[in-house]
Amino acid sequence: MISKLKLNFNLLSSKFNRFYVIKLLSSFLVQFSALFLVYLLPVEEYGYLALLMSVSSLMFVLTSGWNNGAVINLGSKSYSEKGSYNDIVFYRAIMVAIVLVVLTIFFVIFKVNIISFIHKSENYYLAYLLFMGLACYDFSFQLLYPGNKDQLQSALELTAAGAIFLCMIFFVKDVKSYVFFYSAISALFAIVTIFFFFKYFGPKGFSFVKKDFFNVLNYSLWQILSVVGIYVINVGMNYIFVFNKITPTDIGEYNFSFKLFSGFSAFFGLFGILIPKWIHGSEKSNLASILNKRVFYITAFLAGAYLIIALVLRPFIEIIGKKDYLPSVSYFLYLFPAFLFMSYTNLMNTIIANTKHYKFAQYVILIQVIILLLVCYPLVYFIGVKGAIIATTVSYVICSLFFYLIFRTKIIPALTSKSIY
Repeated sequence: MISKLKLNFNLLSSKFNRFYVIKLLSSFLVQFSALFLVYLLPVEEYGYLALLMSVSSLMFVLTSGWNNGAVINLGSKSYSEKGSYNDIVFYRAIMVAIVLVVLTIFFVIFKVNIISFIHKSENYYLAYLLFMGLACYDFSFQLLYPGNKDQLQSALELTAAGAIFLCMIFFVKDVKSYVFFYSAISALFAIVTIFFFFKYFGPKGFSFVKKDFFNVLNYSLWQILSVVGIYVINVGMNYIFVFNKITPTDIGEYNFSFKLFSGFSAFFGLFGILIPKWIHGSEKSNLASILNKRVFYITAFLAGAYLIIALVLRPFIEIIGKKDYLPSVSYFLYLFPAFLFMSYTNLMNTIIANTKHYKFAQYVILIQVIILLLVCYPLVYFIGVKGAIIATTVSYVICSLFFYLIFRTKIIPALTSKSIY
């Protein structure tokens, strides 16, 4: 009996280790793809891509970004309780479909305004195509994780990341071809992932229950505060840059450094999968201490990875002959303090989002956005791009303090009294 248990544990451990490796490989591929874009695009074109991405990302956030947390968080809870979460997925699909139609109408109505912002009329339709690619990828990203198909889901993500990178090597020559191949691969990734979802979880059936739908909608609406806030933090700078007449070249330099800064999202995606499992599937007596330690070690690990990239970034740019991107190296280093606090806030946000106190996380992100906008605009006006870096750092420091206080005053007592849900 003991040997059988040991065999099962080793098998589980082996699968879990493979899952880690696959997720980390995906993250490195995403980061390397971001680096490879430097080789493909002049810094000014990278700036135009950043502006195009700002529009596409906003539409994606308003379509599926605000409700993606329902699948991994509510889905994990639902699966642990009743062995099914397809109702959560279908409710989300209804929300996405409705908003997609509305946003498409607005995209047509505000065509002149959008072209004015992205600077190039030929990029207007590319913005919509990229938005569809982002929405397809996001809807399928993490789709299988609540049902414990971790290895399959991560393998699909790695395949998609590898396909995008290979297309960049052999086919991508400019912004247009990049958007086309990214969107095509994202759509294919969505089709394949949804196929596996129906294969494993579709047969369980689905019936629309109004109360359950509005429970998912209510959870998602609260998430929109943090999701839109994160969008403003990650992409909103471009609107301030355009308003302050910062050149596309300067925008490109900053956005490349920030792309690397935020490119660690694949790591946070990994822990965004693990943290709900830790909370919903673990003994609660010592969970607060375990979570605290893991947040510290994860942050330390990510900081080390960040510094390694910073170390090789300048030689890499010089080797490929793209010296017009060298200012991005300095910006990336200046963003390191912000990265430490950003790592802490992302992890804490995920923890709090899986408790009955999830609304507090939304309030904190909202406060962070307000602070960022208040500090950022005058700093960018007077000192340009470096002002955005200072404002970002200040906002993450304050945000981290709030998350620390919430964890100490709300989450730890809830865990101790076993009333976390």
